Amino acid sequence: METLDHSLAPDALRHQALIEKKYTQGLTTEDTLELAELEAGFDRRDASYYAPILERVATARKALPKGK
Repeated sequence: METLDHSLAPDALRHQALIEKKYTQGLTTEDTLELAELEAGFDRRDASYYAPILERVATARKALPKGK
């Protein structure tokens, strides 16, 4: 059964393959380290996108009246 979308970037395809393997066969120590490395890379890449959104949410929360 083929579940991977080959139009994805190579790192996204590898991440998807590792997640599938995690739940079907289990991961080796090397696989676990590689998965963590991929996810850290995604987090670093996404940080610049999400930072302004998170700042707006934090500002909006501060403006809310305090609960009783």
